[in-house]
Amino acid sequence: MQYRALLDESIFLREVVAGDVMFDQTIYLIDIALHWRGVEIRVLPFARPAGQALPSTSFSIYRYREPTDFVVVAVETDDTDLIITEPTNTHPYINRFETLSGQAWPAAATLEFLFRQIERPGGVRRSA
Repeated sequence: MQYRALLDESIFLREVVAGDVMFDQTIYLIDIALHWRGVEIRVLPFARPAGQALPSTSFSIYRYREPTDFVVVAVETDDTDLIITEPTNTHPYINRFETLSGQAWPAAATLEFLFRQIERPGGVRRSA
């Protein structure tokens, strides 16, 4: 199994959940990055121009082991996921993911970034 995740830097800078929740989630990401085989976590920094590739919502791409299996894309919406299986419709998401991957920090730099987020003043932290 292989899992690649791209996270936008903004999720660490804008408080959308309580500080302790974000702290715990960041620690969990660090644990995954350090100990889970086949998992790659990378951050897309603000400084890299994503341009048209930046999606308006999250999406997941599922590829299966059998070459005859089709690719599935799940696009998150407010109340459900949109499932896409038609190759002409999945290819733009695959291309977008690859474009964004090329703009993201490498896994090692992402891990350093995650550690900095839990250590820096004003970064993700446990609530008092």
